[in-house]
Amino acid sequence: MVWITAMARHSDNKAKGRSARAEICRMVLAAAIYYCWQERNWAVFQKKRRTPKAILRLIIQEIHVRATRFPKLARVMSTLDWYPEI
Repeated sequence: MVWITAMARHSDNKAKGRSARAEICRMVLAAAIYYCWQERNWAVFQKKRRTPKAILRLIIQEIHVRATRFPKLARVMSTLDWYPEI
């Protein structure tokens, strides 16, 4: 789980505070950890796998849906290139 520590360290400074960007950064970190853990469980218990591209798409969709519920976050999300071609 070294990658989780690396992700947490990288996002530590960006996720501090109550700004919209900090909240989005925390949401991205939480979603990335959740979907990586879910993928691990699927691989171990159900013998199923998704491509990294599919997992990334799920994370992006999750962040977009959650952020649009809050006007402050929705404004910031509209300025970001939140759904890149991958």
